[in-house]
This record gives sequence, structure tokens and C-alpha cells, in this order.
Amino acid sequence: MYGIKKRLVMNFTLVVFLVVLVSGSTFVISMRGFYYGGAEQALTNRVQVATTFYNKYIQYYNLHDKAKYIFEHISQDDTAHIEVIDLEGNVIIDFNGFTDRQIVKTKDVTDALEGNTGTWIGRNPETGERVLAVSDSLTYSGTNAGVLRYITSIEEVDTVVKKITLFTVLIGSSLVLFSLVINHWLAKRLISPVLELTDVAQHMAKGDFSHRALLKSDDEIGTLGEAFNYMAGELEKTEEMKNDFISSVSHELRTPLTSIKGWSELVLTGDMEDKDEMKMAMQIILKESDRLTGLVEQLLDFSRLQSGRMEIQKAELDINTLLAEIKQQFSARAGQKNIKLILETAEEPLIMWGDENKLKQVIINLLHNSLKFSEENTAITLRSMREEDELILQVEDQGLGIHEEDIPRVTDRFYKGKHKQSGSGIGLSLCLEIVKLHQGRLDVQSEVDKGTLMIIHLPIGEKESY
Repeated sequence: MYGIKKRLVMNFTLVVFLVVLVSGSTFVISMRGFYYGGAEQALTNRVQVATTFYNKYIQYYNLHDKAKYIFEHISQDDTAHIEVIDLEGNVIIDFNGFTDRQIVKTKDVTDALEGNTGTWIGRNPETGERVLAVSDSLTYSGTNAGVLRYITSIEEVDTVVKKITLFTVLIGSSLVLFSLVINHWLAKRLISPVLELTDVAQHMAKGDFSHRALLKSDDEIGTLGEAFNYMAGELEKTEEMKNDFISSVSHELRTPLTSIKGWSELVLTGDMEDKDEMKMAMQIILKESDRLTGLVEQLLDFSRLQSGRMEIQKAELDINTLLAEIKQQFSARAGQKNIKLILETAEEPLIMWGDENKLKQVIINLLHNSLKFSEENTAITLRSMREEDELILQVEDQGLGIHEEDIPRVTDRFYKGKHKQSGSGIGLSLCLEIVKLHQGRLDVQSEVDKGTLMIIHLPIGEKESY
């Protein structure tokens, strides 16, 4: 997570740096243009006004006479240094009224000699200071005769520009450093809940589902934390149910195996001539073997369900006939507990498209539970009816019932109720999944000590749909 935090800080800071760099550069360029451009424009205006005046009112003066006239009429308070230059670049006269015949070939002079107004920024070869020079052409009888050059120092402008540039750099650097601190704090705030989720995930990876992420934000990370905590809770419940399931299955397997082993030893060591005893032993072994087979079948179905390999083979079937067969199959078992098995079906056949074996498994499982949790001298009713495009199957008993808080969870995988006779915890979950594979639903209504009503809703369906 340190890597993510570092990348966040660097990325955020880079964005701020680029914004500051672009903004600062734009400001500095604009500021330099304002100061230097203003000075250049002001000096250019003065040169152009002067040359226009001289070229118009003393146009018939030659260059030397113009230079003398200019020198005589220069204001002594003028801050600009003025030079008059001939066509060869020689200085005819300067601000001081004399010249050392120096030759000037700067860009402003060459532009002016070509008839244009020229500008140049550079260092004065005599004083070394930075200067701004603007030159324009002087004419004689309509032809170019020389150059009028205005020169002014820009040292003060440079100083102001440097100070403002330095101030801008300091402000920009401060903003970047400040953003670095803020970004570090923000990244830490963003990463902290992720680190907390990571810690919970690491405990979950080790099989410890008791840890929860303490997230207080109401943003996406907070929502993720709530979902994560919910998942941890569900996994914790699933782990508990799985452990209960393993314990229950182990007990369910141990009981018939112990019984089979005990009676097998009795057969081997007992009196083989006692046919009644041998018959009873073999009946018990057969019964317990059937019990083991049923449990193994449930486990296999559960495995297929978990892997998504459970499929249904639909065909036309009569629900009334199916219920009648199941009633006949369980009549003897119900009679052993003095439980009355009642069948209530519609007069007309109830035809639907479904997997007969899977639906039979569902009803048998429900009926088996009713027999298990019903006392003697009670009744269990198998009922079928049609409501519009649905078939309704019901298994109703007068048994122990289900506690209200357990009803929503009795069909959960591995869930076992509070009764001591509760089984492996996968029977009802298999029933629910089989009903769902038929696009139906399973409802549970129950009241403690009054009984339970299991209701199956199944669509009739059509052959073309399958």
C-alpha cells in the first residue's frame, strides 16, 4: 500500500506542479511583455513622432544640419540618449553633442537603414548596462539619409522583472510544497481504509472471519467496507454452518455405521441357527445401509449443486399420480408412528412439465421431515391444486413446528434448527434449488407446537419451452 500512497502523492503533486508551471510561466511571460513591451512602445512612439516631425519640417536639411538642429532642440531633462547615424553606421552626433565616430551595426540601425522602425535590446559597450534602442530613418528630399536612434536604460525594468519573476517562483514553489504536504495527508486518508480492509482480508485468508473494518465515511470506500463486513459476516456464518454440517454428517454417518458394525459382529459371533435373530439383524443392517445410501445421495446432489452440474430432465407428468405413489410408499412408515397420511388432490389430472425424479425427491424430503418432527396420533396431509398457470403442492403436518426466527433460514445451506432431531442441514436447501430449477418457489409457514406447512409453487410450462 505504500506504493499506492507514493504514486497518489506523486501524481497529485505532478498535476499541481504542471498547473503552477503553466500558470507561472504564463504570468511571467505576460508580465515581461507588459514591462518590456511598454518601454519599447513608449520609446517607439517618441522616435516615430520625432522622425515624422523632422522629416516633414526640416526635410531639406542634410543629415549634418538635421543632426545640429536636433541637438540644439533636445531637452536636457530627456532620459533617453539620442544618436544620429549616417548611412554607413557612423554616429554623427549623440546626446552629448559630440561623437567618437563609432560605427553602430545593431539590428535596430540596420532595420532603420532599410526604411523600417527597428528595436534592439542589449548591453551598452561603453557602460555595460542593458539598454533598449529604437531607431527610425531620417530623410533628405524624400530619400533615406540616416538614422535617428533613441537609447534608454532598462536596468530598472530588469530589476522589477527579476523581482517579480523570483517572487512568482517562490510562490509557485511554496504552492507545490504545500500541495505535497496536503497530498500526503489526503493520500493517507484515502489509503487508511484500504489498509484496514486489507488487514481484514488477511485475517479472512487465514480463516479468521471475526474481524471487521471500522469505516465511518459515507463514500464509495465506506460502501465497500460495509459490503466487505457483510461478506465477512456471511462467511463467518457459513463457516459455522459448515462446521456444524461436518459435525452433523459425521454423527449421521457414525450412527448407522456403528449399528451395522454391531449387528454384523453379532451375526458372526451369534447363533446362526436362530433364524429370527439373523433376520432381525439383516433387516437392521439393510435399514441402516439405506440410511447411509440416502445420506450419500444427498451429499452427491449437494456437490452437483455447488459445482453447477445439477440438471433437470423435464417431461410431461401428473402431479396427482406422483403424490399418490409417494403416499403409498410412506404409508407403512407413517403407520409405525400412528400418523395418519392424508392425500387431497384435485379431481382432474394436474399435468405439468418437470423432472419427475427431482420433484419426487423434493416431496419425499418434505414428507420425511414431517414424519421426523411429528408426534404419534397426528396427521400429515399431501395436497395439490391449480391456481391459474401454477400448480400448488403442499405438505402440512401437526408436528413440533419451526421457531419464527428460524423460518427465513431453514432453506440455507448447512443450517440446522434448534431441534435435536435436525439433520445434516442440506435437505431443504436441495429442495429449494430443485424448485428454483423448475422456475418455482418454496414457501414455509410454521408455528411452534402447532405444525408446519410447506408450499411449492410450480409453473405448468409447455413442451416447446424445454
